[in-house]
Amino acid sequence: FKPIFSYCICVLYQVDVLPDGTVINNALQSDDSGVRNRRFVIFDNGTLLLQQMGKKDEGDYTCHAKNKLGRDERKVKVTVTPDAPKISPESHLLATARLGESAKFVCQATGEPRPRILWISPGHHIISVSSDRYQVMENGVLVVKRVTLADEGKYTCIARNPIGEDVKNFQMEVETQEPSINGITGRSTSRVLAVSYQTTQLDCKAEANPEPRVSWITSYGQQGVRKTDEGRYACVAKNTRGEATFWVDLKYVWLTHIVLPGHGDGLPSAHHQGPGLGDQDP
Repeated sequence: FKPIFSYCICVLYQVDVLPDGTVINNALQSDDSGVRNRRFVIFDNGTLLLQQMGKKDEGDYTCHAKNKLGRDERKVKVTVTPDAPKISPESHLLATARLGESAKFVCQATGEPRPRILWISPGHHIISVSSDRYQVMENGVLVVKRVTLADEGKYTCIARNPIGEDVKNFQMEVETQEPSINGITGRSTSRVLAVSYQTTQLDCKAEANPEPRVSWITSYGQQGVRKTDEGRYACVAKNTRGEATFWVDLKYVWLTHIVLPGHGDGLPSAHHQGPGLGDQDP
C-alpha cells in the first residue's frame, strides 16, 4: 500500500490520535528492538507517516498542539481506496531441491482488500491448502513435500481480490543425483525366502535425476518358485551421475503336510535352508 502523510505543524508540543482514540507515542512507533516500524512514524516537524494502510485504518486522525498559552487541534480524514493485488518483485522465482527433501516458494502480495493467494501445479491443477504433497501457508508460502521428479516444472501464484489479480510464475528444478535403490546408494544386499510354488516379488525402487535406467541381471517375479530358482539376483540402476546395485539372495522354502487324527487336510509345516525372510547384510 502507498504510504500516507498527514501534516500537522505544531508549536512546542503535539499529540497524534488514531480514529479509535489511541494516542500514538514512542512505544507504538517502535518494535521490541526500539527500531521504528512501518505502521506509524511521527517526524520532528509533526508529520505523521502511515504505512501498510487497510480499510480498518480509515477515519479521522486528530493532531493536538498545546503550550502554556493554550491548545489547538486539527482533524484529517483518511479514506483508503481499493487497490488491485501486486505480487512482490523480490520473490525468488527459482527453487532447487534434492529428491526426498522439501522446497518452498514465497509469494507475497499487497492489495486492498487483502488478496487471496492461489497456487497452480505443473499439472495445471489448483493446489489445496494441505495435502500429502503440498501445503499452502497463511502468508502464501507454498511448501512442496518430499520432492520427486514429477514435481519439476512451473508453479503459478495468483493473487486475487475483487479489484483484480496479479500472476507470477515460479520454476522448480530437482538437483542431479546419483541413483539409489530402496533409499540406499552404492551396493546393498538382502536375503529373501520364497515359498514353493507361490509368486515372489523382489522390490527394486530406484530414484535418481536424471531418471535412471533399471535392469535385472537375472529374471524376477517368478511364477511358481522352485528349488532351481534359488540364487543371486541383481537390480542395477544407472544414470549419468553413477549407478547403484541391489543384490537379492533368494532362498527356497517348501511346505510339507503333517496329518494328525481328526485333521484330514493336514497341517502345513515349512522347511527351508539359509537365513530368514528379509534378513539384511550388516
